[in-house]
Amino acid sequence: MPTTRDAIALLALPLLMACAADPMAQEALDYQSAMAPVMTQNAALGAEFLEMATKLNDESFGPDRLAKRWHRKVLPLSEEVASSVNQVSTADAELSARHQALGQAWQDRAQAYTEIDQAWTAGDPSAMDQAFQANVQAKLAEEAALADLNALLGAYGVALDPFPEP
Repeated sequence: MPTTRDAIALLALPLLMACAADPMAQEALDYQSAMAPVMTQNAALGAEFLEMATKLNDESFGPDRLAKRWHRKVLPLSEEVASSVNQVSTADAELSARHQALGQAWQDRAQAYTEIDQAWTAGDPSAMDQAFQANVQAKLAEEAALADLNALLGAYGVALDPFPEP
């Protein structure tokens, strides 16, 4: 014969199942999965950027070779990341708004990288300084957007890893 405790447990079961089937939990997991390859692309861009930075003081590398590498590797990667993030979408309005902020930061970074390339080609130090400042602002926006996204996603036990293993 069922006890009162058994009856309460049976009545509570649908409520517990409704909580477990929170659509946002699945949305967060799907979003993390969709963003994983984009985060890997972004990490590759970061690694290439750092590699370029180490070459700045390497006299054997030379400014022309550095500029070619920037144009051939960094610019395309930045544009690819900015494009790839726009391919990811989500139905949740709050997650979508935070995602758009990250996408905008990456678009701004790609634009700053293009402006760095143009300033280098033109030999314009003032334009170079402005482009580097735009890049700093894009980086700050990226960090804020990732923090906002991970604050929301963390409530569902997931996060975007800014430094995933390739």
